[in-house]
Amino acid sequence: MQTSMSKDPHGWSAETTVDIAEGKHLTIRTRRGRGGILTEAKGYHQSSSGAWSHTMVIGVASSADASEGDYYKLLDHHDGRVTEPRVRAQHEATLVRIEAIKAEAVAHYGSREHLHAGA
Repeated sequence: MQTSMSKDPHGWSAETTVDIAEGKHLTIRTRRGRGGILTEAKGYHQSSSGAWSHTMVIGVASSADASEGDYYKLLDHHDGRVTEPRVRAQHEATLVRIEAIKAEAVAHYGSREHLHAGA
């Protein structure tokens, strides 16, 4: 598990990447969004060329409905200023649940093993 903090023109962000299966990893990112700080989880798959991508399915209610897309979930959101201490605290609070988040992502992919097999 790798975690990094950075600041860009949009403000502070924290990102953690964990492997969840061969050719798949999960990224937890805390950043400015929706008028405050949001933390989201995104699954990525590796193509046969070695490139990593996240496939989003538009027009579905949740990641459970997105059977052909990669895992995605909004994990946390708080209004207010996006400062380094607040981003770090929210990110660390989310990482306490990393095993449950990983299990949910694995289940998302496991329920449809045949998809992305050749991606």
